[in-house]
Amino acid sequence: MKMNLIPSPLSIKEKEGRFVINECTSISCLNPGALSVAERLAAEMRTPTGFPFPVSETAGTDNAIFLSITPNNPDLAEEGYLLEVAEKSAGINAATVSGLQHGTQTFLQLLPRQISARHHVPSFAAHLVAPETVLPKGWELPCWSAPCVEIYDRPRFSWRGFMLDCSRHFHQLDTLKWCIDLLVQLKMNRFHLHLSDNSGWRLQIPGWPLLTEKGSKTESDPRRQGFYTDDDIRQIVAYAAERNITVIPEIDVPGHTYAIVSSYPELSCFGKAHRNDLSHFHYLDILCAGSEKVDNFLEDAFNRVMDLFPSPHIHIGGDEAPKNRWRKCPKCAEQMKRKGLADVEELQGDFVNRVADIVRKRGRRPIAWDCVMGGHQKTDLIIHWWNDSRGLIAPLEAIRRGHDVICSRSNWNYFHAWEDQIEQFYSEARYLPSEFIGFREQRPEPYPDPEEWNKIIGAESCMWCEDTPSELLPARIFPAILANAELQWSYLPPEARDLGEFRKRLKFRRPTFERVQMLNWGG
Repeated sequence: MKMNLIPSPLSIKEKEGRFVINECTSISCLNPGALSVAERLAAEMRTPTGFPFPVSETAGTDNAIFLSITPNNPDLAEEGYLLEVAEKSAGINAATVSGLQHGTQTFLQLLPRQISARHHVPSFAAHLVAPETVLPKGWELPCWSAPCVEIYDRPRFSWRGFMLDCSRHFHQLDTLKWCIDLLVQLKMNRFHLHLSDNSGWRLQIPGWPLLTEKGSKTESDPRRQGFYTDDDIRQIVAYAAERNITVIPEIDVPGHTYAIVSSYPELSCFGKAHRNDLSHFHYLDILCAGSEKVDNFLEDAFNRVMDLFPSPHIHIGGDEAPKNRWRKCPKCAEQMKRKGLADVEELQGDFVNRVADIVRKRGRRPIAWDCVMGGHQKTDLIIHWWNDSRGLIAPLEAIRRGHDVICSRSNWNYFHAWEDQIEQFYSEARYLPSEFIGFREQRPEPYPDPEEWNKIIGAESCMWCEDTPSELLPARIFPAILANAELQWSYLPPEARDLGEFRKRLKFRRPTFERVQMLNWGG
């Protein structure tokens, strides 16, 4: 029994009775670390219920929700929690603040779905009904209550993320905050911002003013123009941190860089930005791999990114680099000769290593898309697996070289316009593949040992925004993001999943997200 919870918990023990919350219910923090989570829980419940939910740092009696943090508890994983609901109280215990937050989100899902309303719900004001009122046979007054239950839960993966492309369309701060609030509900913990691409550069970099003056306006559509100030970034990072979400910034190099080279053509191989709007490879331009000016730019850009984002991980891109210009560039040829590089694939590997070293010098860990596997990367580089055209070859190669891997394989994790992707995202997705499936899968030798897949540290769903402005964002990601959240938290092998049962939970949870467009929910 999963009790219509998404993501489904590890263990549920149902009991008799219900805990009814009312105007006298309080929230008690049994240690100071729980206070911030308690305040957010109270804020979530006050508007729809109309109840005050006072928060105290002292142990209450009955009719209270008790929140406690027990650091280093061997029975609780880092983000795990124990939720116990009895008839007179509810208690959530966790080893960390993030685990406690996850427990409160499960508690909210146990309450009537109207708890997600952003307005008062008068039909639940049962206390206003006169005691002598006689109800028709079989009727019960609605009330704010949760079933008595004991839930023990912990995530399967430490990395549970969502990526938003802020380059193809620019997204204002309110949209980013909406995304963060959604991730909290779904127990995700990484918010990956794709901040540079051909369509726009989105950060202020001291010494490089044209990146925002020109590079943020590469496209004529106003919805594709804009950039974040330093204060904007600090605000988003703080908003996420308060909710135990880590913001992962990405600057994509050496390809996907038309916004850069159109602002500073001297950073390209031939001093002139090259654009071809009909090309899948995104304008066919690239940063010069043999230019000292490019090295200076990379130092300035990535150091500024790390000044603004405290994340221990920095994404450096590396995907779909069109290398034809490198093959014709004298400076790139000289770089290859000087470093003894055999071809442009190794040149990209060297380029990526240089960028990764900038990140490492600041004590951060680099991430790059799986396209960089042609070079010889240091094993601390996390490989972000997206390309399904080579089957499972890319992640397996990465694992055998000692890399950790994040799964964002495009046919399981990329949101597509106006499609019901639940079967792909839920039934077919294999974040930890133990066997090869599909006609495109290649079978590497030796055959993979299931233990090797333990290097996959998590998964990330990706919203590329070529045709998705902010107003269409909810319609594009729902309900498929719920399937991603389910597998990121409580991964089961495909043969153990029940699509029909999951669709029933989706249908039940649908009113929880009543504020988003429903175009992909089906009947």
